Amino acid sequence: MKDKNLSNINFIVAMGNENEVAAEVISKATDYREDIVRTDISRILTSFIQEALKEAISPNGCVIILSHKSSAVRLDPKRVEDNFKIHTFSSRTEFILALEKRNSFFTEEVKALNAVIVSIRQLKKILRRVSQAWSSERLMGEVNLLSLLMICTLREVKPVYFSAFEKHYDFLIKSSSNNVVHIMRDLVEADDKVYFNFFKVLLGLTEEEVSGVNKIKKSPMDNDDQKVEALNRIADSFDAEINITEPKLVFNKYYRATQSLGCDDPEVCYLKRISREGILGSELREQEVFSRFIKTDNLQSLASDLCHNLKVQQVVWRFEYVIFKKKKPISSTSTSEQLFELIIKIIRTNTYTNEALFISIFVKLVMQIINKSNLENVATDIACLSDPNLSLQFLNSLYDNSNSLENVLINFNFNQLGSKFLDSELSEEHLIILSKLNSLSQKRAGHAVDYEFILRLFLDRTDDKSLKLLVNVFKHDNNNPKLGINTDVKEVDIKEREKVIERLKRLDLDIKDLESVIHYLSLEKLVSIDDL
Repeated sequence: MKDKNLSNINFIVAMGNENEVAAEVISKATDYREDIVRTDISRILTSFIQEALKEAISPNGCVIILSHKSSAVRLDPKRVEDNFKIHTFSSRTEFILALEKRNSFFTEEVKALNAVIVSIRQLKKILRRVSQAWSSERLMGEVNLLSLLMICTLREVKPVYFSAFEKHYDFLIKSSSNNVVHIMRDLVEADDKVYFNFFKVLLGLTEEEVSGVNKIKKSPMDNDDQKVEALNRIADSFDAEINITEPKLVFNKYYRATQSLGCDDPEVCYLKRISREGILGSELREQEVFSRFIKTDNLQSLASDLCHNLKVQQVVWRFEYVIFKKKKPISSTSTSEQLFELIIKIIRTNTYTNEALFISIFVKLVMQIINKSNLENVATDIACLSDPNLSLQFLNSLYDNSNSLENVLINFNFNQLGSKFLDSELSEEHLIILSKLNSLSQKRAGHAVDYEFILRLFLDRTDDKSLKLLVNVFKHDNNNPKLGINTDVKEVDIKEREKVIERLKRLDLDIKDLESVIHYLSLEKLVSIDDL
């Protein structure tokens, strides 16, 4: 073209205008501007996610774990089912039916992705990279697909933020039990709400409101008088120093079982898996662990590994919420019942290792299989192990799950169970939680310790070990009597209490402790008008 005499040369420039600098350049450097309407890629993303998950389930035989926030009434804050819905799928048909019934599995993630992917070309590049990593030889079933998709997107569209996220991720996980909003602010530029929300969704962070002096609490009535009163409180506080706060952001502990980047287990780093597009040779493939609960061809080996194999214990602990769920678990109830029997036999003769991991797994397994007909046998087997830590965690879990186990606990004979626990190793904490469980079984209101129940367990006990335990339960706390003890012990016949007193007098214990307990046991029951 150098030999041609051209009077005018026109250039076509294609560039984004998502920030002020780009908009200014376009304005100054061009005579004509044409804006292309941004494409909504939500349907493309949703379709890609669904097809990728279907492929993982069948023909590749993966267990897929999906989650979403529960909109149901929260009956029990400690139960996963009442706070955070976690679904497991190992059947393609079941997964397709679930998609037809519910379209909220990927809603938040798709919205966050749609907000940052600006072109079809960008989207194609991202999806090619995800497809390459989402294979049975690499990451299929070993990471959360949505986390993989979001990290590949971040790396492509905002590499600066990706680098910052990699740098801060370990610190985020270590701080997972605290408010992480200040760390989140370090990841993004000030006022970048789009990417702030992107990271919030990526990590599954939940908001906890910070109570402030100027916060109006909405009451069930919420009438005009209450509104006026609330406004008056705010007006009265204007003279005081007002701290403007923002909601706390904390990790959701139930994300631990979703293979997502919101998992706060320090023994696994899903971000590193995604970055290297594979798992380390020293790591167990999680799908292989899941398959051992499904195929059930060698439960003896699995039971042994649950007792002694650290790597297996770490994986199972991470997913205990979904492996031993009541509804649609990875391990069926019949499989878990067989595992319980095998584990009991193993630890009767050879104790388990890695105590905290094992006890947590074992108790979750027990909570899955427990029912009205087997509670006595299961509890007796655990009591006869003479393992105070294990049995205490079992009793505490029964109490923590009492709302969901109400029909199981009602009218259960905790007096008989308490006697079996007394024959083994136990502490005053066992007796206290047993008394509370007994109150629940009798449908008594409140959560106070039932000292009458505890005392009746000791009426026929003559050994020093049991009597010393009774003293530890009944003695003063820092020279103060225990709440409700006076009323409770009077419900036991004075003649029965006198027999216990005679046995206590021969113990070689602190005189003040003995005197305080004997004082309680000597109290006369007040005679009511009805008795007269």
